[in-house]
Amino acid sequence: MVAGILESESAILIAQRGCEEHFGQWEFPGGKIEDGESPPQALKREILEELGVEVTEFSPLGEVLHDYPTKQVRICFFVVSEWRGSITGRAGQTTRWVQPSQLDSDALTEADQVFWRAFASSRYC
Repeated sequence: MVAGILESESAILIAQRGCEEHFGQWEFPGGKIEDGESPPQALKREILEELGVEVTEFSPLGEVLHDYPTKQVRICFFVVSEWRGSITGRAGQTTRWVQPSQLDSDALTEADQVFWRAFASSRYC
């Protein structure tokens, strides 16, 4: 899996999962890596599919392996600093910009919480 930390004017973008998935918690946009895809390719595709923007500049930030009760996920996180287009929740998800210091990690999905506490908080807070 991949996730993008989209940055703009010192804020980062989060998206709300549907209530049927992770009970409406917030997450960093992204998704599954398809067969034959590299993590950067998956990042570009997922951000385009979910948010309607073309990623033009990004860099790797870290990786998390997390065990949920029914599955294990490995997520490669990237900072996305530039893109083309206007962000729109194309899958019907709500999106919002938050200041990193104001992000309540408990509102994030479990895997994103692990990432935020291990990697991102040292970069952003």
